Amino acid sequence: MPKRKSTDVLPCARVDDMPVPAARSFIVQCVQCGARIWVAYESPIEPMRMCVLCSMAHTVQIKKSGEPIGTNS
Repeated sequence: MPKRKSTDVLPCARVDDMPVPAARSFIVQCVQCGARIWVAYESPIEPMRMCVLCSMAHTVQIKKSGEPIGTNS
């Protein structure tokens, strides 16, 4: 398995946006906004789990400044 960086994010659908996911999944909270999100059982464990909206903002922030949002690095 490839080594992951601290900036790696696993974008996940919000429970409110997708009531029943296609893949077997469990519910956790987005690390950025706290929204309930679906995470597939087969997904990697290490990346930060964020809703799709927060993951897009995270990507934009990294591209602009090189610093991930939501971390104290």
